[in-house]
Amino acid sequence: MAWRWETGEGQAQDDLVTVELREHSHGTLVVLTHEIADADSDTAMRDGWLGALTALAAHFPASSERGSGH
Repeated sequence: MAWRWETGEGQAQDDLVTVELREHSHGTLVVLTHEIADADSDTAMRDGWLGALTALAAHFPASSERGSGH
């Protein structure tokens, strides 16, 4: 998908974000690749995605809990 901050201020071109869902022995592996047009945004983008994915993971039981009725 194309990615641009809502304001788009100072961003000359869209970033490209690719999300892959892969089968994994413990469930599903999410591989997110964000190709950043502005290299200066690297750390902030990484921190933002890590926060979002961590929050998402909190909504799913750990693989060891699966099948236990929880």
